[in-house]
Amino acid sequence: LISQALKIWPQANVKLHYFEKLLHQSNDQPGTLAFGMRLFNIILEHQKDQFVVNNIKQIENILKPCITSENECIEDFCKFLAKVLVAFPLPCLHPGVQAVYNKVAELIDNSLKHQEKVSLYNSLTVLSTICKQHEQFLDKLAQQLVKVIQKLAKDSLSAQLTNKRDAPQDAERATSALVKSIRLLSMRIHALTDLKKPFLQHLLLIIDKSTDVHL
Repeated sequence: LISQALKIWPQANVKLHYFEKLLHQSNDQPGTLAFGMRLFNIILEHQKDQFVVNNIKQIENILKPCITSENECIEDFCKFLAKVLVAFPLPCLHPGVQAVYNKVAELIDNSLKHQEKVSLYNSLTVLSTICKQHEQFLDKLAQQLVKVIQKLAKDSLSAQLTNKRDAPQDAERATSALVKSIRLLSMRIHALTDLKKPFLQHLLLIIDKSTDVHL
């Protein structure tokens, strides 16, 4: 219905105050987030600049729950973020949108430092989305990413040696996070300078010791 309405009134000013209120009051925040991200993507099909600029505060408010919490909307969030990046490329001249990008970078940096499973996986997925359009975004996070690879590689090899089995979803996320981290740093290997050596050392260790076919 929203899509049909925006085809008729493409310049309609869509406000998200009701969704924001619903998100705070909902007993099913992941479900509400998933609904919200689908809604955002529908709206962005019809209006990009206008919707983003008019709802910066609401967009900022969904960043943390989307990136740091258990939910099923991270792929939809990344689709939304990719569309925003097309409308407002980095480096962004609009101060409000740049503030959103800065908040995303802060959340990703915090996730890389603490390496909590869900938050780390979501953050790496978001970082991959951003780097497809702006590789340089990775440079300030490269040092943390090398530490992530070191920790994930150590945990993976240790689990293989001891035959330790995590829950399937946790094991899949950990492997996927390690693969995403390696791919991200590989994109900027020419810019790693002092980080290139430890990155390659961790990579060689994985190649030499790992029996995980996904690696």
